[in-house]
Amino acid sequence: MSGRENGEGSGRRRGPVRKVLLALGVLVVLGGAVGLALTLIYRERLEDYIGRQVVGIANSYLVPEIDFVTISYAAPYSVTLTDVTLTAPDGTEVLQMGTLRIELAEVPRVGRPIRIASLIADDSVLRLIQDFDDEGERAGFRGLLPIVEARPGTEEELEKVDEAFRLSNVLQLREVRLERLDVAYEPGGGQPTMLLPGLTLALDIEPVEIGDEAGWYKLDTSSAIGPTGHVKALGAVNLDTFAVKLDNAEIGVDVTEESISSLPPQVQTVLNEYNARGRLDIQASADIEPMAWSQGEAKVNLKLDGFSLFVGDLQAMIDEAELDAKLHDRMVELEQFSLSSAGGLLRITGWAMLEDSNMPAHADWTIADFDIGRLLREGSETRSRLAGIVSGEGEAGAELVRWKESMSGSGEVRIRDGRLLMLPGITELADAIGVSRDRITGETTGNHRMDAEFTVVPGAVRIDRSTVVTNFMAARTTGTVSVDLELDLTANAGPLERAQELLGPIGDLFGAVTDRLVRYRIRGPVNDPSVSVAPLGIDE
Repeated sequence: MSGRENGEGSGRRRGPVRKVLLALGVLVVLGGAVGLALTLIYRERLEDYIGRQVVGIANSYLVPEIDFVTISYAAPYSVTLTDVTLTAPDGTEVLQMGTLRIELAEVPRVGRPIRIASLIADDSVLRLIQDFDDEGERAGFRGLLPIVEARPGTEEELEKVDEAFRLSNVLQLREVRLERLDVAYEPGGGQPTMLLPGLTLALDIEPVEIGDEAGWYKLDTSSAIGPTGHVKALGAVNLDTFAVKLDNAEIGVDVTEESISSLPPQVQTVLNEYNARGRLDIQASADIEPMAWSQGEAKVNLKLDGFSLFVGDLQAMIDEAELDAKLHDRMVELEQFSLSSAGGLLRITGWAMLEDSNMPAHADWTIADFDIGRLLREGSETRSRLAGIVSGEGEAGAELVRWKESMSGSGEVRIRDGRLLMLPGITELADAIGVSRDRITGETTGNHRMDAEFTVVPGAVRIDRSTVVTNFMAARTTGTVSVDLELDLTANAGPLERAQELLGPIGDLFGAVTDRLVRYRIRGPVNDPSVSVAPLGIDE
């Protein structure tokens, strides 16, 4: 066979090979294109499915509805949403998040609930917009009342939530983190918006077993508040029922000149205006379900240390204060509230029964050696007219749902070394008995005194006995002061009453006569009462 024949045979053999290779190449390209197209189509479908899952989960539990602009899935576990908003039914945007990154606990598949391992929000703004009712009274924050759907922890209620959206099925949370969170408070009424910028909140969470209930997660979080404050919480939360078992929660804040300087200008203005300084610490524990909180248990301890607050002429210089309260057996018990200030001590204990629909409550109180003058600004007009060392004790009770109609109680109050020119009706009474205003306003001594015994009755405090002695007059008073601050008093006042105080028992006998001869009626609002003379016990 010739070489030409061999070459022609070889060429004929290579021709089919080239065609086969070309066909295979075309098939590979087509297969890759189809595969890529199918991958892109499936990815787009998967992203759409994940987005619908996120919306379904959020809208099953929250009143504000969630929305976002874009969603992207990066295999195998990362999902990123941009320009996320929570919008209340009235159109208020409650929360805006620049990005919300969701880390999944497993590879997502269409038709199966996604499982979320972590939520990380960045560049967010929470808006707290003060709302008002028709009468102009404050009515919570717009769009946040309520923010959570009522989902009691009963099987009947839980069945209303789609199985694919039930939190115990879709959450395997390990972490929730809010970075660069700005809280904007819009108080309304022409006041400027208050902005707390750059907050960071990190929560480390893991599933825990508590009884045979699903949905329990460990809660262990801490966050800074300014340079010296902190928030901590340790316990567990049920994401199906929102039940909380809080082993310990702490809030501690130093309100100092240094810490104020790190706060937003609006907050600095307020705190500096009232010269607020001191330490606030709160510790709490709880085992409650939100929809049946009165049946749960909780304890709280609150402390103020070296705290001061100025409001007008009032200056509250609190050396220390402490409150211990607990919730148990459908009762709120105030184990103790004590406050040391102005050289004196205030103590209160009490309770309220929650199982009774009328919610009866009771409190006992004592006050010892409180110096009124030290509670008022130095050099203020109020301090020049009101001073004294206050002591007393008493008890009070009421049914909280109809407290005016059910008020009861009794007590005593004593003031020594005082200036009592601001007691309701005292200057008007002095006018009625002919004491000159110059003598009243020129009174600077601190030897006035008062003794009063009273009974709490529905809608008012009834003064059973009251004696006020100053340098220019003395008065014995009985009557009522209503909860609306209306006076209806009867007083015997003047020099004769001053003499009776000095005479003691003889004065009491003489007073039995003068009670029928010289009598004054003090009526009207506390800040503007009127005085009329009633000789022989008959009003003019």
